[in-house]
Amino acid sequence: MERGGAPQNAVQLSLAWQLDVLERIESTTELGEATRGTNQSFNLSVGYGLSERWAIEVTAPLLLKRQDYLTAKGEQPRDVFGPGDPLALVKTTVVGLGARNPRQLRIGLAAGVKIPVGESQTRQGGEPLPQAFQVSSGAWDGVLAGFLSVGAIDRGTAVGSLVLRLPTANAQSYRFGPSATLSSDLQLIHLFPLVISAGARATWAGADHSPLEHVHASGGGQVAGHLGLGWNPGGAWFVTADAVVPLVRVLTGNQMAAQHSWTVAVRTEL
Repeated sequence: MERGGAPQNAVQLSLAWQLDVLERIESTTELGEATRGTNQSFNLSVGYGLSERWAIEVTAPLLLKRQDYLTAKGEQPRDVFGPGDPLALVKTTVVGLGARNPRQLRIGLAAGVKIPVGESQTRQGGEPLPQAFQVSSGAWDGVLAGFLSVGAIDRGTAVGSLVLRLPTANAQSYRFGPSATLSSDLQLIHLFPLVISAGARATWAGADHSPLEHVHASGGGQVAGHLGLGWNPGGAWFVTADAVVPLVRVLTGNQMAAQHSWTVAVRTEL
């Protein structure tokens, strides 16, 4: 999800790859439980500026999930691959419309919906895989977001965002927990065309619920550190690389959690 909307009558394109490296918080001996894994996503985003104030954005993901899980014969691999659920957003600028001064405050809002078009009932060995391992949640989920940026220091900008996800139950009565992610960063352009950013991510997620199947441990909160590097090779092109590492965790149960996450993205405007 891009923080800002596309300029009026412009098309904004972004292609991103994200890798989450997962491990269970504590070792497990329960059969069928995953011990470690990776989630990879390839996200294509297209935004269009309807006016100076309003913009739309659609993000389509392609997901590859791999896990090692415990069986009576030891650890065995499993994986799923396929298109995930696209996210459609409407964005608006509420403060700082048309601002040219980098120190001027800018505030934007966004609202959208995640559309369940991916596969949510993949089976292996005749049994459905856990919902958390599917490429789709199988449910329509609402998304609300707010974005802020302001020139904090000379050649430096403070940026922040708050993203709320409001899941609904799918056809199997499985409901993922709601979540809130608060992000803050300081972006430094002293070495332009390189941009260095550093900050924090605070995330809270509610537990998943289902009356029909066993729900694996889920929910809790964490604070993670973020370090990013951006490069403008020229024109409207921009390349970014980001790393996120958890610093403090308060999670529910012995769940699978990301040990670190990496993102590489390329974006441009047409």
